[in-house]
Amino acid sequence: MQIFKGLPAAQVSFLRSCGAVRVVEAGQLLFREGDPALGLFVVLSGTVEIFRGQGAGEAVLRRLGPNAVFGEMGLLWDAKARTASARASEQATLFELPRNPVELLGKIDDKTAAIRFVQNLVCVLGERLRAKDHGEGLEAGRLRLHEAVEVDGSRALAEIESHLPDGLFARFFSSKSAKPGALLCREGDASDAFFFVRAGVVEVLKEGQAEPVASFAAPALAGEVGFFGGEPRSATLRAVTELEYVVFDAKDWKRLVEKSQDDALALVLAAAQLSVQLIREREGSA
Repeated sequence: MQIFKGLPAAQVSFLRSCGAVRVVEAGQLLFREGDPALGLFVVLSGTVEIFRGQGAGEAVLRRLGPNAVFGEMGLLWDAKARTASARASEQATLFELPRNPVELLGKIDDKTAAIRFVQNLVCVLGERLRAKDHGEGLEAGRLRLHEAVEVDGSRALAEIESHLPDGLFARFFSSKSAKPGALLCREGDASDAFFFVRAGVVEVLKEGQAEPVASFAAPALAGEVGFFGGEPRSATLRAVTELEYVVFDAKDWKRLVEKSQDDALALVLAAAQLSVQLIREREGSA
């Protein structure tokens, strides 16, 4: 499972022991919009639909196949309630972890595993922001960044930053600006940093395509999937407007983890929370 990638075998076994495998039939409801967000699910086989509304007003938001994760967003944001409903669209086998895994790992005092787990969630959420899976079939993993749209992320951003230790960015990471046309990273390069874009618009370029394939507006994370997933850059990022952004360099990240695992966990949780808020504002999810 992607969410367990890189975790020590003992911690994977521990988390697995806290959950259960369920077989659900086609049409079976897993949770309703508004229910308490008590845990997360991984699809082992079959298909699950995430939807809103009822009857004639029902709208399917996503269809998820094997290895997809859902239900995790409520664990990372204060709402603590499902923002959509979920049901099996065919017989499906699911792994259900009914409790917050970060809290579970905290109880056995393994901050390293907790950080790794949240990094995996950042990758899952980052792929969701980019995935072409909105009622168009099982296409998770095929990347499509969201279009540049107006997003009122200021309140969410302020709340996220308020959760971080004072001066964390200034002590460990570099704030930068960029002119239109400047490159943040190139496709194929090592993912040795990720970026927190505070202001501006970035476009996404792919080799062999003359035009940008997508663009996104601040506030946003960029490059986090490759950084935490250990993969090369999957695209080139270029400034469309003047940018203000924070660079999270691999060396600085390592220094932060060595100095304070609590601060590192707070930072990676903030990254996951920002992704959750962007997903909710742009498309809605469970």
